[in-house]
Amino acid sequence: MPRNHQGFNLLSILTAIVGSVLLAASIFLCYGFADRLGRMLGATGMTVIMQLTSSLLVCIGVQILWNGASALLVSLPLHMR
Repeated sequence: MPRNHQGFNLLSILTAIVGSVLLAASIFLCYGFADRLGRMLGATGMTVIMQLTSSLLVCIGVQILWNGASALLVSLPLHMR
């Protein structure tokens, strides 16, 4: 039987802090070594990385649009009464 915890949860807060620190460290390292990584990958590798990340960004945008449009369409019959 799942329990619904509300309020202060130390483990959740600690997990969020650790995740945020790891994310910040990875971004710091990527920016710090971007020039070396760019030289190592070359022009073709950088083009591939750019196309993959841009398609991922488009997918995220389409998902956000889809969620918003479906929520809007579900709520329309409620407002038509």
